[in-house]
Amino acid sequence: MKQETKSHVTNEVLTTKLEKPPSRQLMVDRNHLLDLLNRGQDKRLSLVSAPAGFGKTTVVSQWASICDRPVAWLSLDERDNDVIRFLTYVIEAIRIVFPNVGNGILISLRSPQLPQIDAVLSQFINELNTMQKAFTMVIDDYHLINNRSIEQGLRFLVAQMPSHMNLTIVSRDIPDLPLSKLRAKNQLMEIGVKDLRFTGIETVCFLNQVMGLSLTKKNIIELEKITEGWVTGLQLAALSIQGNKDGTCLLETDFLAGSRHFVMEYLFDEILVQLPEHILNFLMATSMLERFSAPLCDALLSDELIPTGWNSQKND
Repeated sequence: MKQETKSHVTNEVLTTKLEKPPSRQLMVDRNHLLDLLNRGQDKRLSLVSAPAGFGKTTVVSQWASICDRPVAWLSLDERDNDVIRFLTYVIEAIRIVFPNVGNGILISLRSPQLPQIDAVLSQFINELNTMQKAFTMVIDDYHLINNRSIEQGLRFLVAQMPSHMNLTIVSRDIPDLPLSKLRAKNQLMEIGVKDLRFTGIETVCFLNQVMGLSLTKKNIIELEKITEGWVTGLQLAALSIQGNKDGTCLLETDFLAGSRHFVMEYLFDEILVQLPEHILNFLMATSMLERFSAPLCDALLSDELIPTGWNSQKND
């Protein structure tokens, strides 16, 4: 097995996926979220979940840079839905913290006869159990995983991993994990949309200090009301105001008129292009509706565009 001298990472692995995202030089202090993540280290699972643009990765990477324990980081992409690839990246991420873990497992994952995922995870967990040093494994963008075998493997890992390990999942969706059981055992720390929304004080700091604007209290209250604390929405609005000679005037008319194209580009790149084709077809066909109902959608959709199972699920 070919290895790099320092990191022990095999040359088939993209090492940038194992690096924590760099912290921004100017950012809003979100100490209440950092405190939650710190408290989560004594629990089995920390879950940070919210739609796109709420600053999930930024907060977790900021915390990881100041955490007092080692942090293994893995950023996922769509290609990681392959079980062998997923397991390889998880092991290689942890090998950044514990370089001697998983040597034999990586060899077995490259053999012609692939091992069972539970057997691989059992061996991996046993090896981690011998490492008495507490650490955290961060898996970012977990919402990109839709392979049932991987989901079942992660459930097994969460249930059996050693007590000195914390798993932190960052996702746009709620993962298929035994959250209620973990919650009942006080082994789950959760950060959601309500926690990630910018507060009034954070909005002031972001707009006037980080983004370098000089907005009045009235302007800031209006922006906070319109964006509802959506971090990316505030940033896109601020960029639009920065490019306008009279930002206050822009706000008093319609700030979205200046930032609408930024918002649309973001939503297209981060959300729409990742949707399945049948969902995109459905959204296009029903985009003119102010309210949805099953009969109205059926009337607009041809048989070819109706998603599989639509008629059987629409009354659920």
